[in-house]
Amino acid sequence: MTREMTPEFQYYSIYINYLYISHACRRHRLRPDMPLAVPADAPRHTRRRAGIPTRTGGEFIADRGKIIPYVTSCPERGIAIILHVRTRCGPYGMPRNQPMANRPEPGKLSFLKRRIIIDTDPGQDDAVAIFLALASPEITVQAIVAVAGNVPRERTLENACRVLEMAGRTDIPVFAGAARPLRPVQTTAEHVHGPTGLDGIDLSVPPAMAVQEHDGVTYLVDAIRRAQPQELTLVMLGPLTDLAMALTLAPDIAGRIREVVLMGGAWSELGNITPAAEFNIYADPQAADIVFSAGIPLVVLPLDVTHKCLGTPERLAALRANANRCSVAAADMLSYSERFDLHKYGWKGAPLHDPCTIAWLVAPELFGGRHVNVGIETEGRLSVGMTVVDWWKVTDRKPNALFVREVDSDAFYSLLATRLATLP
Repeated sequence: MTREMTPEFQYYSIYINYLYISHACRRHRLRPDMPLAVPADAPRHTRRRAGIPTRTGGEFIADRGKIIPYVTSCPERGIAIILHVRTRCGPYGMPRNQPMANRPEPGKLSFLKRRIIIDTDPGQDDAVAIFLALASPEITVQAIVAVAGNVPRERTLENACRVLEMAGRTDIPVFAGAARPLRPVQTTAEHVHGPTGLDGIDLSVPPAMAVQEHDGVTYLVDAIRRAQPQELTLVMLGPLTDLAMALTLAPDIAGRIREVVLMGGAWSELGNITPAAEFNIYADPQAADIVFSAGIPLVVLPLDVTHKCLGTPERLAALRANANRCSVAAADMLSYSERFDLHKYGWKGAPLHDPCTIAWLVAPELFGGRHVNVGIETEGRLSVGMTVVDWWKVTDRKPNALFVREVDSDAFYSLLATRLATLP
């Protein structure tokens, strides 16, 4: 089973059947003379003679002896290959050194959940992204940090609490991020999202949920230091101010972050707030420059991919047809925020930005991109906030991000509608 991809795509980690294979491609490369596929029931010695790894070193959890898909690649051929490998696990599918107290009940398939912190500036599309994260069993949302962005911070804090209340997840703490960007001038987007940020739904009742006392930047530093190395993934849905401040205060956390998955930037789509810049990067280009220069594994979901995820009337109707509270709220919010983009672009639907980050974590096989160098313009007279993407590798700058440009938009919206149907 093969899928055409560019060689630059070879090392990105992927979920298959809710099982996360971590950097398997980097450890197990195929040679050009290897077979493109081996049957799932092939004997172990056959797979070994073919040069296909028969174990993954405990990088994932599966039922003992269960055959699962395994993803690797052949850089010389520029393709990704899905093989099948029998795992070596201890009782109940857990690694042999796993404490008994943490083992699942016999017969239940367990998977390695991605633990994330969401840094966000809700925003209608931010709210839908949070809904999708809460509805995805592959993800554990540890906390939400609300930063100034689409609307001022007092609004984003209120909106984050409101979204969690709608989803029935008031157990997730909300922290106050930065109130202002590192750059001198603050830019907001009420012209798109309305004065509240969540216009389109009934906001007459204020949220009852309280914001945590500790500030969000300090929380990020403490949470990353307390976690195991590479345990936490940060999902950045707004300006990158909080993470930039955390990295400035505690540079040591850069090596402990598993990955930063962010919505921001553009290459072929240029800008949506200026002719050259996308809003999240433009709102704090100095912060973005710090993050993109920190050496953290980055996954960038830019306008190039979000502009392919159009919220057509049919797709919004499918959300509303779920008839549950969160799905209807999502459809109502997006129906409001799309008015600006429908007038601006003249398309059949408005782009849906932030949920692409969560969809990539849940189903990265829906997306395609390259590992390239992405720089941030901080001083240009006309291009401040521009993401300078070396897509064709015309420089010798080292790749620092997986820059995603392709998406199966039908599958994306199908995933969104299916998952949101499971919420209240």
